[in-house]
Amino acid sequence: MIINITFKDKRWVKIPLEEIAKGALKLIIDKFLGQNNNFEVSILASDDAEIRELNKNFRGNDSSTNIISWPEHETQSNQLGHIPDLVDKLKSGFEGLTFLGNLAISFDRCFIEAEEKNIQFEDHVLHLVLHGCLHLIGFDHQNELNANLMEDIEIRLLSVVGIKNPYELNDQ
Repeated sequence: MIINITFKDKRWVKIPLEEIAKGALKLIIDKFLGQNNNFEVSILASDDAEIRELNKNFRGNDSSTNIISWPEHETQSNQLGHIPDLVDKLKSGFEGLTFLGNLAISFDRCFIEAEEKNIQFEDHVLHLVLHGCLHLIGFDHQNELNANLMEDIEIRLLSVVGIKNPYELNDQ
């Protein structure tokens, strides 16, 4: 697997973003894609200002967000609340390296959310990159059934590496 990172905010250099991203993608590969691990993802490691501009230009939302994804492949699913059709196609393998898509992540937003939730910054980044990579292989949260499926998968995969359910309210 290949993770290409463009660092637009130097604060990202202080954490092992490439290892975190590889860990997130490996969780997805192990769960869904079997022996095929010939995947590539590009990440723009940036800040709130740039993410806000990207969100405005590509999604029509004039606000910052934690992570944005641009899947390379068609990601429609035939049934709500089911594993996307693209997963089977990726599992069977394409010839050569398969580019899954692009992610853009905001240091500012990730830091604020980790502080608010009282969780480790790197754990939160792993969750968000995992979330973004799930989008790249066809998962979405556009309706309740798909959102529940995606959250359940995130919770299960994060538990494999000892990260608690990120959707539970923090009582600390």
